[in-house]
Order: sequence, then structure tokens, then C-alpha cells
Amino acid sequence: MKASLGSFFLVASLVCSIFAFASYSISLKLKSNLLVKNARRLSYISVASVVGAFVILQVALFTNDYSLQFVYEHTANSTNALFTFTAAWAGLEGSLLLWLLVLGGYSTYVLVSSRNSLKGEFDATTVIANMVMLLMMIFFAVMLVFSASPFEKAQSIAENGLGANPLLQEHVAMAIHPPLLYIGYVGFFVPFAYLVASLIRKDFSTLSSARVRRSSMIAWTFLTAGVILGAWWSYEVLGWGGYWAWDPVENASLLPWLTATAFMHSTIVEHKRKMLRGWNATVVIATCALAVFGTFLTRSGIVNSVHAFTQSNVGSWLLSLFALIVLGGAGLLLWRFDEVRSERSIKGASKKETMFLLNNIVFCVFTLVVLLGTLYPLIAETLRGQEISVGTPYYEKFAIPFGFSVLLLMGIAPMVAFAETNVAINERIRIPAIFGAIMVVLGVLLDQTFVTSLAIGASTFVVVGSIMVLVKTVKQSGKRTIIERPRKVGAMIVHIGIALIGLSIVLSSNTWSQEVTLTKGKPSTAGPYTLTFINERKSGNEDIISTSVDIKIIRDGKLLGVYAPNVRTYPARNMSVGTPSVHTSFVRDTYVTMITTPVDGEVAIKIAQNPAVLYIWLSGILIVFGAIISLLPQRRKVDMIKASKEDKKLEVIK
Repeated sequence: MKASLGSFFLVASLVCSIFAFASYSISLKLKSNLLVKNARRLSYISVASVVGAFVILQVALFTNDYSLQFVYEHTANSTNALFTFTAAWAGLEGSLLLWLLVLGGYSTYVLVSSRNSLKGEFDATTVIANMVMLLMMIFFAVMLVFSASPFEKAQSIAENGLGANPLLQEHVAMAIHPPLLYIGYVGFFVPFAYLVASLIRKDFSTLSSARVRRSSMIAWTFLTAGVILGAWWSYEVLGWGGYWAWDPVENASLLPWLTATAFMHSTIVEHKRKMLRGWNATVVIATCALAVFGTFLTRSGIVNSVHAFTQSNVGSWLLSLFALIVLGGAGLLLWRFDEVRSERSIKGASKKETMFLLNNIVFCVFTLVVLLGTLYPLIAETLRGQEISVGTPYYEKFAIPFGFSVLLLMGIAPMVAFAETNVAINERIRIPAIFGAIMVVLGVLLDQTFVTSLAIGASTFVVVGSIMVLVKTVKQSGKRTIIERPRKVGAMIVHIGIALIGLSIVLSSNTWSQEVTLTKGKPSTAGPYTLTFINERKSGNEDIISTSVDIKIIRDGKLLGVYAPNVRTYPARNMSVGTPSVHTSFVRDTYVTMITTPVDGEVAIKIAQNPAVLYIWLSGILIVFGAIISLLPQRRKVDMIKASKEDKKLEVIK
């Protein structure tokens, strides 16, 4: 019953999307608002059908309906409610359904926002943008119906399932990390849809409109949160002691973030100065394509990674979509080459516009560096049959100058106005530069490395400059700053967060670790730590068996507590996962992992000391907080004056 009903909803979504697309197509020829309304209704029904399919899948998961192959492979009788719910995207088929669901959400956003702005007028550009969104929905619906349905029936009905992938049920972060990434990935289909429509219609008025920029900012915010949460999951679950390993799938989430960040800056120039139109178009295409590429790496099984959870046959589908976006987008750009030229030449750019352009170049160059490092092993294996890995030194060689370049531009750009002024740049950045130089000197005097000292100074430069901009903004707008200029306030908070996260990453690289074998009841020394193996514990059920050890840890004569690293074994999957025990303080993390399970009263562990890691997560929260503020509705100056007059009238009446 559930299999039939779920499949029905998927087919209904596909059929409605096809008919909606056809209705939009005919409306373009007839310029008929009636057909547009019909297409909109069909689009809403299509999205509702996807929601119905997702609900049916959740019902099947929570009722342990093992007649569905997907339910059997991703839940078990003992799986708790949280990970039963998240099992919907733990596997390939469910994750594609989630992708379609998110795509439906953005399609609805485009429909609603365009309805409010059009006011009954026929807008061919918006119609084509809706058609592009429908094409994407049709693509994923076809893939789900014919190649990767989560409602496929099992050959036999089992009494218990295999349970979710162990790595996906070891930490609460995995309950929200994939949806955040998907909301981030899919959100950039909106500017892509409007770009395609603008190129076809030679109408670029909507490409930098508020709804397109807002949807891009929403996507960037969720993608940022997803990347940071993924790093936290890696740190808390995998037990290797770090949070970013330049893994191919990690890189896949970073790539669209880099180009999206470039777009978020360059679109400001297009909106204010009618410049960088062709560049913006290129970056939008790249971001959308890289979002699909990231899904391809994660779900195709082409790479060996702890983040690649499935081996599947949808790789060719996703690779085809990637090629279609790249080739189709490039073809449209070449076709409309004369039209995508900016209204204003870059030769006449002001210092502010030049800063934005340099920012984009830095981000895009680093994107190419990361993309090359990610693809080279795949290309080498395909052409030569050799397994080659690109290690951390390659990425760090470029990441360090990239990071300092970004910090430098972040510190200077906000201090420069779009309109030329008589105040020289060196006068504007003098105070932040002085503070930065002082911090560099202090870092050297405190025996820090030159790179660390430089990072401290560069971060201080950005933070002080951003605070100065915030203070100036508050002076100009007073109590209404958040209402009147949320984008400015949010952007400066984001800049502060990025500066602090960059500094935290540099500081956290000064890590120390040591492996030691402990005998039960006998204290042992490792660096500044004294460790005592107190006890071992076993617990579990038919699906999960947990082995943990209690270790008392003293550092410099102070008791830190009793740590309990553990190893969980999943019999149905014949797989074991070790989870570290982490003690977090404002100075450092003490990080303990179990290397071997206890045998004859002995256990091998690894203890690590990771400084400043806490501030990575706090800075990440600050970045997301700033992004949310920038999404607040911005009241126009006219509205602010009107509101102020009304307030004064009320005061007189009182």
C-alpha cells in the first residue's frame, strides 16, 4: 500500500510538472495570463505531491515497513525516533527525494514572490524562469521514478532492518547537516533559472532583483551552516582529531560555497553600478554546476570517502545534468555575448568596485585550485589506472595565501565607498592597520610563529575595521540601524566571524598528540597529562553493541574529569565506529580516542591537545547569525521618514 501510494505521488508530481511546463510554453506564444495561472496551479500540485511522497516515506520508516527495500536498508527495530526520521536522507533514493522536496520549496518561493511583484502583468522572463525550475523538478522526478525510487519493494519481508549507516547515527549533527547542504545547493538554481531567462529574453532587470538576491543569500546561509556543521561532525565522530581533511566530498561542499561567496559580492556591484554582468552570469553557472557536482561525488560512489555513503547507478544522471548546466550555460553566454556586456565598463571602476572584482578573482582562483586537486586523482585513475591522492600539503600551499588575501580585501573594501571621496584609503584604514601591526608584534614577542602572528594581525585588522563600519552605521541610523540597514550590519558581522574563524583555524593547527597503552588501575603519563584506566563497560542490543572505557585524566595537577571514548559495533553491517571523548575549554580541547578495545586489562588510546577549536564553532555561529540579520527586510528611506513622522504625530496626540 505505501509503495503504491508513494510511487503514485512521485508520478503525479512528474505528470503535473510536465503539464505545467507545457502550459507555460504555450502561454509564451499567446501571452496568456490564464495559461500562466493554470501552470502555477499545476506547479503547486506537483510540489504538494512531492510533500505527499516524503510523508509516505516517513510513515513507512516509523512503522518499520520492511516490505520497502529502502526502509529495510536504513532503519532497524531499535533505531530511535530522531535517526528514523533522518533515515529518509541517509540513503541515495531518500536523499534524492529530499533534493526534489527542497527544489519544490524554492519553486514555490519563486511562484509566490513573482506573483506579488507582477500584479497581473504578463512577464515572459519570470515565466521562463519558472520553466527552468520545472525542468529541474522533471529531471529529478524522472530519476526517482525510473532509476532510484525509495518505494521499491523488497524481495522478502524481514523481521528487522539493517539500520542506518553507522556514521550517520553517531551524532545529532548528521540529523541536520545533509538538509542544510541541500537547501544551500538547490537554492542557487533560482539565480540560475533567472539567468537563463534573462539570456533568452535579453532582459537583465530581474537577475539582480531583490527576490533573486534574497534567494541567493538564503542558499549561502544554509550552505555555510552545512559546511561548518559537517566539520563539527567530522571532529566529534570520526576520531582522527581534525575537522577538515580536504577529502573529495568535503571539497565538493566547499567549491560551490567559494563561487557563491564571490557571487554574493559581485551581484552588489551589478545592482548598484550595472557592472560585472557577464562575470556574474559565469559565476552563477559555475555555482549551480558545482552544486550538482558535489551531489555527484557524494552519491555516485566514484570516490572513496567517509562522506560518500552510497554506491549507485545515478552517477551518469547527475553527470549529465552537470554537463547540461555547464554546456547549456556557456552556450547561452556565447549566444548573448553582446548583451551580457555591462552597461558600464570596468575601466571606469572606482576603488570599491575594483576591490569587489579582486575579491571575486581570489575566490575563483582558489576554486580552480581545489577543483584541480579534487579531480586530478579521478582523472589519473581513469586514464592511467593509477590510484593517486592529493594530500593536505597541496591545499595548504594555496590556502594560506588565499586566506590572507581574503582577510586583506575584507579589511579594506568596507572602508571604501562606492562614490569617490576626498579621503584617501590609507587614512580610512589607518586605525585598523595600526591595531593589526601591534598584534603582529605581540604575536612575535609571545613566541608565536610568523604565520600565526600574521594571522592574528590580519584578523585584528578586519575585526577593528568592521567594528568601525558598524559604529559609523549606528551613528547614521541610530536606533533604527537593524531595520534600515540590515544588510550592512549583517555583512560586517559575517566579516568579523570569518576573520575570527580564520584565526581559530591557524591557532588550532598547533596541535599535539600521543598514543599510549594503559593498564587498568595504573597511572601513565603522556605529555602534560596523567591518565588512569578505571573501568570498561559494554552495553547494547541486537543492532548496536557499545564498548567504552572510563579514563581519569589529570592535567598539570588539575582533574579534568573521567573521559569515556567508545567503539560501537553494528553486527548487521559488520562494521565498527570509534567515537572520541572530548573535553572542551576556552583554551584547548582534550581529545581522547580508543585505538584498540580492552584486552586483559589493557587498552591503547590516543590523547590529543587541540587549541582554540571552540572558537571555530563559535565563529561559525556568528557568521550564520550575521547572514540571518542581512536577510531581514530592509525598509526604504522614504518609509523610514514616513514612520518617523507618524511617531511624532502619536507623541503630539499623547
